[in-house]
Amino acid sequence: MRSANVYNKELSRHQLGGFIPVYDQIPGTHYFLLDGNRLGFMFICSPSPGVFDNQQDVLTELFKMDFPTDTICQTSLTALPDLILHLSAWSAVRGGRMEGHDKLKGDLLTAYQLDYYDRSLNEPLKPDHDKLMLRDFQVWISFSIPLKSALPSEIEKTRIDALYSDLISKLNTVGLFPHKVGAENWLYCMDKLLHPGKTSRWSEGHVEASTMRRLNEQINVPGRKYTVTENHFSSTTQ
Repeated sequence: MRSANVYNKELSRHQLGGFIPVYDQIPGTHYFLLDGNRLGFMFICSPSPGVFDNQQDVLTELFKMDFPTDTICQTSLTALPDLILHLSAWSAVRGGRMEGHDKLKGDLLTAYQLDYYDRSLNEPLKPDHDKLMLRDFQVWISFSIPLKSALPSEIEKTRIDALYSDLISKLNTVGLFPHKVGAENWLYCMDKLLHPGKTSRWSEGHVEASTMRRLNEQINVPGRKYTVTENHFSSTTQ
């Protein structure tokens, strides 16, 4: 395994995107072209609310599927500092439910709660007790499948289409409710993961992907410094 010093030395000379093997989304699909003649795709899922009776059986079936040799599956539980959509929806539901003087008090209480939740994305919920902050937990499931050449053949695409459809069915069965990831979703996810600051691009609620540049190149943000240690990866503004 390469040492942290080697990564830091290379990060000082090259942009971060050069280390990420995701090039482009194949038009009309949710598939991505990866470095090394590979095709990838990703699902954003909700964490499981509990254990279902058949959950273990379905997951066992999932990993027994007939994937091409050397297929890689990666599952990650991510804690993201992005609750923009959630808090906006919460505010819309909580607000405007009262009339008269109660409406003023109710809306004021909602505003105070919303401000508390918003601050708790970057500050501890209970500063005097622990450092716990609000996070949006998501399960990311991604696959990398080898191809015979840079682009999938018709036979390879047909097989991958069948696998993709079967995976969605199985993930829905265990209550993970997969969301198909396209170029902008992927870039949005990577931006939140690699640039967690509250003034980063993703904090506007959307990151637009350009079709004129490779996706990994669009991860690069001027003025960011990246550091690798044996225990963590950090991204800070210089």
